[in-house]
Amino acid sequence: MGRISDDEPPVEGITIADAIARFMADARARNLTEQSLKKYRVLLHGPAGNDPKKGRKRSPSLLEFTAQKGIKGLGDLSTDLLRQFRASWVDGPLSGHKKLERLKAFFRFATESDWLEKNPAAVIKAPTSKAELPTMPFEDWEVEKLHKAIPAFREARKGRGPAAGSDHLDRLPVLLRVMEYSGLRVGDTCKLSTDDLVGNKLVLNTQKSGTRVCVPLPTSVIEEMRKLRPFRGRYFFWTGVGKVETASGNYRRTLRELAAEAGVKDAHPHRFRDTFAVRLLQEGVPMERVSKLLGHQSMAITEAHYAPWVKALQDQLEADVARVWARRESGKLQRTRLRRIK
Repeated sequence: MGRISDDEPPVEGITIADAIARFMADARARNLTEQSLKKYRVLLHGPAGNDPKKGRKRSPSLLEFTAQKGIKGLGDLSTDLLRQFRASWVDGPLSGHKKLERLKAFFRFATESDWLEKNPAAVIKAPTSKAELPTMPFEDWEVEKLHKAIPAFREARKGRGPAAGSDHLDRLPVLLRVMEYSGLRVGDTCKLSTDDLVGNKLVLNTQKSGTRVCVPLPTSVIEEMRKLRPFRGRYFFWTGVGKVETASGNYRRTLRELAAEAGVKDAHPHRFRDTFAVRLLQEGVPMERVSKLLGHQSMAITEAHYAPWVKALQDQLEADVARVWARRESGKLQRTRLRRIK
């Protein structure tokens, strides 16, 4: 009973491994960055070769999880199984949220390819926690504390780490200022070339979304950039040899070490991006314009990251109103006769 007779056609379906391979091929064809491709590989297929972080517990990939369950067909995956897969992740809430977005993207691709009738990941909720709140911008004093610590930090690390035999640490303060005043991700900043500097503006397509951004920079930052000797006659912060991701990783590690020396907690490059966005919001720049400057593909992304800072705008509005009422009560408010225009 249940046996398929010889004259019955085989059940049609695609395996999980084949679906992953086709999804990754499509992702490469869409020119996703190597960093994005790597994140999808880790989530869906697992790390290639030996785990570079031996001894540290890691989350299983989708392929590893389904192999443990004895599941091969994509159509055999249900929402309940994917919830179990989510429960197997050892990541923090924010990383788990990002992984779930990638998982949904994979199954959306499978649905659009007619391999599945519906997306089994669509209704799965992201992990929630207080730790999932957006990252905090730097305070002005934190930024200046980092810069003041650079000379002694640079002197103590001559000939060590990524700075050995290079002027990595000489370029670091300029890179930090560019991120602070442009809102660019560290990867986009590392890849900046002389072609991207047009007058007093940075004009480029962002690596992550491909969105074109045009951001004016302060004159002082432009001058510091122009003082740098470009690598290969083009690049301000990347040697042009090897991967940009490697250079970005070096700057991330250096910033962490610098912050430890300076006594600034939780310092990482994305906080400069947050600083840029929040400064604009606090000065009353509408969120839709901030969204374009950040290179977000939609307003929803900007709101998800920076909605908590809308309160700062409300506080400013309330302060404006309170100031007007105070001036009115003091008799200093100048009344202007208004005329209705028909």
